[in-house]
Amino acid sequence: MPRNPFRCLFCLSSAGQFTRREHPIPESLGNDDTFLPPGFVCDPCNQYFGSKLEQRVLNLAPFGPERVFQAVKTKRGKYSSVSHDGWVAQSSGFWDHVYLQSDPPHRYLLPLPDGRILVNPKWATPNDLVRLLLKIGLGLLALADSVNVYSGGFDAARGAPATAGSPANGTLDSRFILTEKIC
Repeated sequence: MPRNPFRCLFCLSSAGQFTRREHPIPESLGNDDTFLPPGFVCDPCNQYFGSKLEQRVLNLAPFGPERVFQAVKTKRGKYSSVSHDGWVAQSSGFWDHVYLQSDPPHRYLLPLPDGRILVNPKWATPNDLVRLLLKIGLGLLALADSVNVYSGGFDAARGAPATAGSPANGTLDSRFILTEKIC
């Protein structure tokens, strides 16, 4: 892993505090041991991605229900739950076994003939999914000694995880993935 640059991977700022570890793969997806030490992501960006982007995306499909079905624990060590419009699914602590509660009408739950129940959860927006995946990708690339994630070749991806009003103040350009050769 490269030396701590004390330059933010996302907003490229060197100012401000760098006191937190960055988990490229969110802890809420079960990642306890892959992280960047302080110095790679400034505290405002770390806070933004954890409380805004990750929380919003990881509580919706496809991640939210899968976290429940796979019995993935949250950052606080509790089993996940997901809810939407009158129904709640709570992990039992065992893979593929969940507690399901629903208030009528059950428009998001469809009983199948074999006794299983098909759940139609609320989905994260495609832009938010892309932003989270790019945030994860940049964080994982920062772990590699042979990749300079601060180079201009990553600027298009760097702007995608941010939104207007976030620390990096970037916007998602739908052409970004086609205009830059990242690797």
